[in-house]
Amino acid sequence: RDFKPFVERTRQGEYDILMTAPHFAWLARQEAGYRPLLKYAQPVRGLLVVKADSPLDSLGTLRGRTIASADPLALVALAFHAELAAHGLRRSIDYQTVDSGTHLNAAMQVINGRADAAMLGLPAFRLMPPELRRQLRVLAETPPLSSLMYLAHPRLGDAEAQAVREALREFAASPAGQAFMQGGGYGGFAEVDGHELRAFRPYALQAQDILRSTR
Repeated sequence: RDFKPFVERTRQGEYDILMTAPHFAWLARQEAGYRPLLKYAQPVRGLLVVKADSPLDSLGTLRGRTIASADPLALVALAFHAELAAHGLRRSIDYQTVDSGTHLNAAMQVINGRADAAMLGLPAFRLMPPELRRQLRVLAETPPLSSLMYLAHPRLGDAEAQAVREALREFAASPAGQAFMQGGGYGGFAEVDGHELRAFRPYALQAQDILRSTR
């Protein structure tokens, strides 16, 4: 969970191949020239959940409340902070946040009354035991967001990058790969649109600021 060494090593170009979230993919391309190869086809969504019997019924009602998240650098958390800002709520001023370490811990903060809401990834929410999900209610969802991406360092030539891309696709078509994709809800692989990463620039810059402020 320590992103600082990962981001620094990425900036230094230590990795030949990366798998990372799209906002960190934007940083990798900007700072070290990494080239996108493929992404998981199924978009991700973030959920903002509250206790099932909570009186909170809109984002505006979160003013003065505490929101738990798995990680402040997670894409779904950054997306929700942007959505809350669009509703006039400023982080650490109009609402407080607590880093819970995992999606399950964030949900338990709500269930146990230590937080008013939690930012979760949809896959993590679906994997929670039904008895926990029944104690939660979805207050808001993010729009669909691009999933994890694979990138290649520019020192890998075009032929090598293409070989990696083909190897990933062959894995996805194999029985083991199909089981992996189905189990993770990844939906196979898809090409990364040439303009796709631009949308994640604001989230990347926010993550960069968070990393710098915690050094």
